[in-house]
This record gives sequence, C-alpha cells and structure tokens, in this order.
Amino acid sequence: MADRILQIGELRVIQMPELVTGRHILFPAVRALSKLIVEEKFDIVHTHLIQSDILGSLVSRFHPNFILVSSALGHLYKSTTESWKKLAYRFVYSALCQRIDCVAAVSFDTRSDLIREFGVRPGNVRVIHNGLSDLFLEDAKDVPPPDFERRVIGTVGALIPEKGVADFIRAANLIRAKLPEVLFVVVGDGPERENLEKQVKQIGLAGHVKFMGWMPSELDTMSTIDIFVMPSHEEGLPYVLLEAMACQRPIVASEVGGVPEAIVDGESGLLFRPGNSDAIADGVLRLLHNPDLAQRLGHQARLRVENEFRARNKVTEVEQMYSEFMAERTRSD
Repeated sequence: MADRILQIGELRVIQMPELVTGRHILFPAVRALSKLIVEEKFDIVHTHLIQSDILGSLVSRFHPNFILVSSALGHLYKSTTESWKKLAYRFVYSALCQRIDCVAAVSFDTRSDLIREFGVRPGNVRVIHNGLSDLFLEDAKDVPPPDFERRVIGTVGALIPEKGVADFIRAANLIRAKLPEVLFVVVGDGPERENLEKQVKQIGLAGHVKFMGWMPSELDTMSTIDIFVMPSHEEGLPYVLLEAMACQRPIVASEVGGVPEAIVDGESGLLFRPGNSDAIADGVLRLLHNPDLAQRLGHQARLRVENEFRARNKVTEVEQMYSEFMAERTRSD
C-alpha cells in the first residue's frame, strides 16, 4: 500500500489502478474497494473512465458516506458506435450520475456534451483542463526549434478512424503537388495502420510518408516534426496537443472537442473544420510559405500552455473542488 500513497499538499491520495484492470473482476473489485474504504476511512473517491465510475457507484450504495467524484476525459462513445450501444451508454451513465456527486470535465465542450447527451445536472459538472508538468515544460525548452528548410509535417496518435489520419494523408498529397520536397511522418500505431499504408501506396506517396510507430518519448516525437497537424474527428483535450504547444510547434488542428479551448485560431495555431483535407493542406502551405507566421504561432502556443495549462495549477483546482465538498459536508453535518 505504501508505494501507492501520495501526499499532495494536505491531500493523502491512494492510487488503485489495478481495481479496474482486466475482465470479470467487478465483484472482487467492489469487495476490495469496500474493504479499503472501511480501513482507510476515505472522504473522497475519485474515479476515471466508465469502468471505475461503475465500480465507485456500486460501492457508494454500500458506503454512502464518501464523496464520489468522476473525471470525464471526452465523449463517452465514438460517433461510429452502434445506435443501440449509444443508448446503452446513455442509460448506464445517466444512472451512474445519480450516485456521482461531481463530474470533472476535461473541457467545456465535454461539459456541454454531458449535460446535453447524458442529462447530467449543470451544477454537478465543472471544468478542469488537462495540464503539463513543470518538468515537461522545462525539458521542452531543449527541443530544437522547427526547421522550415527541412519541412517535416507530422501527426501523432492512435491509428483509428477517429484520429483522421486518412485526411492527413489526403492533405499530404495536395501539399506535395505544390511543394514536392515536403516530407510527412505519422507517429503512432493501431488497427488502421495497414489500411493507411495501402492508402499511401495507392496515391503514390510511398517514400514521402513515413510510419514511425510509437517513439520513445514525446520530446523525441516533437523533435522530428516541424509542423504539427491534428486531424482528429473527435477529441477531449489531448495531451499531445499541449505537448506540441510546449515545444513551440506551429499547429494546424481540427476544431473539435476541447481543441479550440487550447488553440486560439490565428494566434496560437490554425484551426479547420474536421474532415476537410483541403483545409489541412491550405493551413500547412500557409505556414510553409510564411515561416515568420509559423514561428509566431509556435511562440504564442508556448506562452499559452505555460500560462493556462500547467499541471500544478490544475492540481490546485482539484484541491479546491475537494475542499468545497468537504466544507459543504461539514456544514450539512
């Protein structure tokens, strides 16, 4: 137990990730968490992702005296999810929220989604954005600046349809028609990799688009990229976007989820409507033809993430949320 205990300010935090790993362990997990609550006398249980939300909600029926907080990291299902599964998600999550005291949403877009799609009461949802550690922000200063003579355009993410990598590849074809010397990298892996590699060959980009797989670190990743493209169709508030900002990469990103809450269009990056390969190509070409603009956007992105998306500030927001609930409980007692 000792190696899972953290002291954050006045908070004593116990991490229990193994309770919601694997399959067919729901009832053992309920017993384990119930035992912990009795032994440790938890005041607050903070769950992440729907599996742990279900676990926390079930346990709260047997031990109703703790405060249950949940984190919502984005939409609870993909747009491509079958209709019956969407209905099931809505039903289950709406029922869960009857037991959850507060949902900490990763973005205002996620908050609106929870209220509109899942019937969560507005007063029960607050926004706490993702943030980067001071260590990462410091290390990011050592990443070499973008090299606009080298001209490497990259995207990063799991290779699944929702990440829009097929749009990125189509945009690469449009860009190379005007600037043949530009190179493209796809960092990440996933079930769509084979299909994407076929797409590259079919449109004649073999040798110009390189699939890198996952790289050792985010800093290594950003060192290989001069312009960062996020073509996603769906997002919460992705860490990789904040990491690109910290590394002063000029960014062309789809206007989805919490992305517009991090990127101010024309000030700290360029935004486009999701699914629009022409707009991706136009944004990248605009930056390649105007290095001064690209450098300015990268610089402003760095300043924005420093000022608005520091992890230590987000920890303070979480502590404040906990303190408010504890104070309210004290008043009600």
